[in-house]
Amino acid sequence: IVGGALAFSPDGSILASGGEGAVIRLWDPVTGDEVRPPLEGHRYASRWVDFSPDGRRIVSGSFELSYYPGPLRSDLPPDPPPGRAIRIWDVATGVCVTQMAVGPDVCYVAFIDGGSKVVSSHWHGEVRFWDAESGAEVESPIGPVKSAEPTLGLNADRTVLATAPPLRLWDIASGELLAEYPGLEGNKVALSPDGSWLALQSAAEPVGTIQRIDLRSGAVLETLAGHERQYWAIVIAPDGRLMATPSEDATVRLWTVGTADSPSLLRVHDQAVAGLAFSPDGSRIASIAQSGAVVVSDAIGGARLASIETPGRALPGIAYSPDGRRLAAMMEDESTILWDANTGERLWFREE
Repeated sequence: IVGGALAFSPDGSILASGGEGAVIRLWDPVTGDEVRPPLEGHRYASRWVDFSPDGRRIVSGSFELSYYPGPLRSDLPPDPPPGRAIRIWDVATGVCVTQMAVGPDVCYVAFIDGGSKVVSSHWHGEVRFWDAESGAEVESPIGPVKSAEPTLGLNADRTVLATAPPLRLWDIASGELLAEYPGLEGNKVALSPDGSWLALQSAAEPVGTIQRIDLRSGAVLETLAGHERQYWAIVIAPDGRLMATPSEDATVRLWTVGTADSPSLLRVHDQAVAGLAFSPDGSRIASIAQSGAVVVSDAIGGARLASIETPGRALPGIAYSPDGRRLAAMMEDESTILWDANTGERLWFREE
């Protein structure tokens, strides 16, 4: 799953930003103005934000920074025991309508099942489900996974969930285990948009290798090698024809699904690549380095289309608006920047 501290509403009318701070901000993507005062309530960093499918709610989760332990907002009342919280906010009013006290740091949070539930993953190997209206925990058959930070993957309509390790596939509505794949384990996973296959960073293969798995048979369709060092994520294009991987070796590799072609190698950064995103039509890919430099490339041929300089180091993640016309990123100092996705022209820049 790729996402993080930035999310556009489904209709593109609002940009939500979280990040290393403890507030959620809602921006008008056209003007750069905040549409209402910051959403306050978290005492710890809010590294994940997600809109409900109807765009009326936002979910966010708490994470304690290892390099700045303790609450960032000690002026706010403590969260109910056991501590860290997931919060759901009403976008129209900015009011927190539901709160879940979860304990371990929230590594990931998202709406699922048409917005009726929330899935969260946590340090120490927990994957949990919540009723989005009441905040009550929903019984889950998943149980603990064999990793300090569980890996999750969702298909395009968020009805099927993959968890690893071990690699298993779940029906979200019923909680039914659809399949498990003995012998296939990895630290990163991405589901194809149609849910027919997934990409796995295999623990059994050399670093930098991807396995593409048929979900019906469990067969390995392809084993793809290329990166010299670790890569951070697997991102699949909206039409499922391309995959991209951003790496600490300062490259992005573009893989054409189902062919024996060597990947396109994008050497467009001089530092580790912190995040990337395909445009909604899959024709372009935007990548952002830890230095903050942003590059927009042609997703087919890999040609550089735009280079964008930023004022500082970046947080992981970069986001296209739903219409593909705008591109958003966040810096380490919590500033938010929006560009024209076609020309690279900066449309606005807002500091914390």
